[in-house]
Amino acid sequence: MKCVENSMNLLPELNLNLQYEERSNRTHLLQKEIELVETQLGELKSKHAESMRSLCEVNIYKQQARHSM
Repeated sequence: MKCVENSMNLLPELNLNLQYEERSNRTHLLQKEIELVETQLGELKSKHAESMRSLCEVNIYKQQARHSM
């Protein structure tokens, strides 16, 4: 009976440890998701910059073509 009592007394502590571990795991997963999103954002910014450069080049060629006519 004493063993059962001791086990019952440990349950709140075990529950807290489990909750902490679950939060820790969720935090780790969220950090990984944030890293992935940051990587994707960096790639999108790079593609956007490349697109803007290309657009500027097209506009320059258009202006040159107009002036040469």
